[in-house]
Amino acid sequence: MPALLCLIFGAGILTGPCGPGAKAVAVGLLVLMAALPVAGFLAEGRLTHRDTRLRVFAGGVVVTVGVARTHALTWPRLTVTERTKTTSYGQNSHGPTVHWLYPAGPDGTPLARISTHNTAGTAIARGKAERTGT
Repeated sequence: MPALLCLIFGAGILTGPCGPGAKAVAVGLLVLMAALPVAGFLAEGRLTHRDTRLRVFAGGVVVTVGVARTHALTWPRLTVTERTKTTSYGQNSHGPTVHWLYPAGPDGTPLARISTHNTAGTAIARGKAERTGT
């Protein structure tokens, strides 16, 4: 949307009866119109490689962080910590309560954070309880 606005204003100023200063601003807007999508795609490409992906299987979980770190843990090696967070909005009001699960490796380092409202979070809680008795 910002690139489209730069195109509209830049083309409008460039084709209108304006002085050299306005023409320079128009050229700057047109250059910005071309640069904004490129910058957006570069930033998005950098951010999506750091996504944490969590996959739940019958034998355990696989947590992938970015393209380089993959942790495959069986149910006995997986530690799950549950925390409850309640947010409040305004004065004397109560917001939603969310139960977060933090799967961690054998060394205790948290690998991900997932809500129990998510089906994968429910599967982790149930799988850990069924296979380890906790």
